[in-house]
Amino acid sequence: MDNLRALATLAVIVAHVAYHLLGKFDKSPGTLKTWWIGNIYDSSARFAVPVFLMITGTLLLGKNIPLGVFIKKRFVRLLSPFLFWSIIYLLYTNNYSSSQTFGETVHWIFDRLVNGVSPHLWYMYMLIGIYLVIPIINKWILNSTKQEIMFFLAIWALTIIKNIKPLSGLSTKIDLSYFSGYLGYVILGYYLSGIQIKESQAVKIGLCLLAGGTLTTIVGTYYVSLQAGDSDSFYYNLLSPNIVVAGIGMFLLFKNMKMGTGGLFSKITRIVSQYSYGIYLIHILVLGSLDYFKINGFLFNPIIGVPLTSIICLAISLLIVWVISKLPYGKYIAG
Repeated sequence: MDNLRALATLAVIVAHVAYHLLGKFDKSPGTLKTWWIGNIYDSSARFAVPVFLMITGTLLLGKNIPLGVFIKKRFVRLLSPFLFWSIIYLLYTNNYSSSQTFGETVHWIFDRLVNGVSPHLWYMYMLIGIYLVIPIINKWILNSTKQEIMFFLAIWALTIIKNIKPLSGLSTKIDLSYFSGYLGYVILGYYLSGIQIKESQAVKIGLCLLAGGTLTTIVGTYYVSLQAGDSDSFYYNLLSPNIVVAGIGMFLLFKNMKMGTGGLFSKITRIVSQYSYGIYLIHILVLGSLDYFKINGFLFNPIIGVPLTSIICLAISLLIVWVISKLPYGKYIAG
């Protein structure tokens, strides 16, 4: 889980660095080459959010945790860093008008905090909703059979299938919203964590699913962008079948692949995993600062610039969060 969470943390940063390469889509050799590099990196990193949610399901579902304990140890720990960094982003953007009255300013601050002060914080709003329902879903998980969980996942899969491009226009009067959304990843993670597959088979299955889902994202994004004459992120939808398949593949791969637990690399992944929440919250600030010094996906060459900038951002974000965590009450804002 530490290795998987650390990789997903890096992948989120890679996706945000690479996305800036996906500006204008045209057939001029230089622009198209840059676009392709951004598309390949971004598509390859799209497994991150599904993996984060599957890890959440693995760690939180199927355990008899009293509601009070869950709220105190999990929910409060989630909220305090989120609120702190939301305020920091609010101050960082600072795009309100000085001519506003006090009441208008209060309304502006409230509106920003309710709807998100930075685009990447959408994940936190979604995750808070999932945390609110986890105590209820967990009761169902504890009292459900394997077949009943598969039943939920099967219907959830139906809500995902409609995100295939040829089927995107289809609709039905049947309300499947109770089975839809990111909650499916959480339940899927719990389900997959209990599946026992031979290591050699699981690794092959994981690699095939990861490769298949990622290639579909890469090629599909090019195809729809070519049709539209501009960048089209339809296949980047995190609730599309190609992303689900890639996420499952990565989860199964790490779940069943033997990895060393000693050495410097393992120590680094454990530290990144431990502070992954704080890294996620702060990394956009770090990327903005790096971009000011021209350290971004275009550094040297996009092929090098994307991973290099991502690693630099990860290292700086980790250092900042680690230092904050060592301060008095720092753990409540470090994440």
